[in-house]
Amino acid sequence: MVLGSLAVPRLHPDYHKLLVANDVLGSFGLMGRLGRRVRAEAGLAYYVFSRVDALRLAGFWRVMGGFNPAKVEEAVSMILEELAGIAERGVSERELEDSKRHLVGSMEVMMESPAGAAQLLLEVELYGLGLDYLERFRDEVEGVGLEDVREVAERYLRPDGYVEVVARP
Repeated sequence: MVLGSLAVPRLHPDYHKLLVANDVLGSFGLMGRLGRRVRAEAGLAYYVFSRVDALRLAGFWRVMGGFNPAKVEEAVSMILEELAGIAERGVSERELEDSKRHLVGSMEVMMESPAGAAQLLLEVELYGLGLDYLERFRDEVEGVGLEDVREVAERYLRPDGYVEVVARP
């Protein structure tokens, strides 16, 4: 199952805010709100995660999951509840701080391998991020506040206007 909608291009001022909101939602298959609720608590997903892809001229977010075909509707309903919950009530201080640390730490880990460093340099060049981007990234992420997350979730992660695709056996 894939559920998604348009979001922001890479250079948009909301990009880092949306990145943090997405991290809280579930940028990993077993972590974040989606993994905790849909997979761990309800046992409905083999995997479930969200992702933001911000390109040069446009961007999109998506939630992807693998579910028992008989449980797809129940899983999608829970996903939509989580999307609405972040948009309406925001996130906790702990979720916000954990996501910021995760994003900054991931960037640091990425720079430890030649492949990761090359990927990051490619993105810096492709999107015209500037040679100071590595330093700015930390500041941008750490500058995201609770209200920022709620606002971008309301703007981009709202469960209305999305596209849903389900493939069944």
